[in-house]
Amino acid sequence: MMRRTAVVAGMILLCVGAAAAQYQPTWRIQHYELEYEILPSDHIYRGTATLSLENISDRGQTTLPLGLYRLQDVEGVEDTLGRPLEFVADVVKAPDWPGFQAVTIEVKLPDAVGAGETARLRVRHGGPMLGYRELMRYTKDSIEEDFSLLRPDVLAYPVLGPVTERDLLGNINTQIVAGWTFRLRVTVPKPLVVAASGRQVRRTQLDAKRWRYEFESILPTWRVDVAVADYKVVEQAQQQLKVYVFPAHVKMAEAAMEVMVKAMDTFRQWFGPVPGAGYTLIEIPEGYGSQAGTLYCLQTADVLKDENKLQNLAHEISHAWNVPSREAHVSRFLDEAFASYFQALFDEVFLGAPAKARRLEDYRQSYLRRVERQPKWGTVAIADYGREELTDLSYVKGPWVLAVLDEIVGHNTFKQIVRTFLARYRRSGATLAELRAVAEEVSGRKLDSFWADWIEQGEASTALLRQHSDPSKIAARYR
Repeated sequence: MMRRTAVVAGMILLCVGAAAAQYQPTWRIQHYELEYEILPSDHIYRGTATLSLENISDRGQTTLPLGLYRLQDVEGVEDTLGRPLEFVADVVKAPDWPGFQAVTIEVKLPDAVGAGETARLRVRHGGPMLGYRELMRYTKDSIEEDFSLLRPDVLAYPVLGPVTERDLLGNINTQIVAGWTFRLRVTVPKPLVVAASGRQVRRTQLDAKRWRYEFESILPTWRVDVAVADYKVVEQAQQQLKVYVFPAHVKMAEAAMEVMVKAMDTFRQWFGPVPGAGYTLIEIPEGYGSQAGTLYCLQTADVLKDENKLQNLAHEISHAWNVPSREAHVSRFLDEAFASYFQALFDEVFLGAPAKARRLEDYRQSYLRRVERQPKWGTVAIADYGREELTDLSYVKGPWVLAVLDEIVGHNTFKQIVRTFLARYRRSGATLAELRAVAEEVSGRKLDSFWADWIEQGEASTALLRQHSDPSKIAARYR
């Protein structure tokens, strides 16, 4: 069994197991109003989170469960008029995730909220942030004088609970498809700069020592990230591109901007425009884990310092051209397989034709090494990666599925398949079966044997990857 942490269009998921797929969410977040003050000298942050939530169950609800970072103190819960609400907050262990602890907040609502109705409440909280390094090594999130980071990966602001792996992941999967809007206000000491999700609306001087930064969502999203440092900002106004980097890396930011411009232009040309506008890159220290959100990404410093890795930014940017998954057990194919293959296609444009082949060969060898260590993995269907907790394989075998499909249908038709799939399912999300239906519709080809070998079972495609390093030779089997 592979480790349960894996990046999903920017968020490291807690698990991709069967229990999450069986979960039926009760509430759906519609909007966040987040207002925090970062106090680096005290190593704490504090503030309020106001949530608007819809009851999506079929019955009235009198309680609302939330989860929050384990070291945060809940100072109060109230309605939007400031009237206190009854609640219980305790640090609990997730019963289905050994070692994971968080604050669970059980809010008693004054009146039952009916099916389809909305509840609004405000949570006041504050305290330290020290991440979950013992469980997820990349979560080094903390409040420090040189760098601070707040992410939903560590429940930095209240999220839907209860605090179980099943419930946290089940709610995340619902939010990835449905999304929510937000407004964010962050107060920091001068001269620190706030880089965050969404669009910066304004910066206000509160007094001689403090700035308040305000952001708002560009599109519905499923996460808010906040990074604070002595950032320098490099911008390209025409395409609304922005790079936040540490002062020593300004020249690298200019090189990163070149990749961003080229990637945005290329993907737009191939697959059409994305809703919203612009893109933001936020540098974070090495070891923190690069992630992509809605029209932005967090990128570790080692990538920016290495010119040979800069083109990998295209992988994160390409997530803007992904369709959310509605699979019962999320395989990660619809996000990470597509992003990995789009990266290979971009390599060809940015570095020349051999670069695509090199990237695909790296994927192939990585997959075969893993299968050599664990032969059973080579027999698992991509459709079952979520159920079997093998979603990391979608990063390396998944792009080969798309490379072979590209060869079968022809590159122009492949691009039209992606365009049609995005137009039809970008907002609602899709299943693997719906992807197949679009591919067959646009190409005019039946894909029965290809789909069976590469998506519905694992042995035949694994054998083909052992035999061939050229997707066109594999594609000939299906023509």
